[in-house]
Amino acid sequence: MGKAYILWDELPRNLKCPNCGSRSFIISGSYKVEYEAKVHLDQGKLVEDEIKTFGEEWRVIYGIECSLCGTDLSDEVGL
Repeated sequence: MGKAYILWDELPRNLKCPNCGSRSFIISGSYKVEYEAKVHLDQGKLVEDEIKTFGEEWRVIYGIECSLCGTDLSDEVGL
């Protein structure tokens, strides 16, 4: 059993699908970013009019699969 997540920078740069050889992936994860938003309330709901993002603090990967054949590559990256 691997980790719950890996950092974006820990993703192997030579990764390829062992099943089909593809180097194209679908990654699920999260990241933290600073932002500034212009918003308004509309019938009790917050609506974003404009949002600007600034610096990204961190990015993590929870899952990864081959975008061509769908093979789960979690074990390949230590998840």
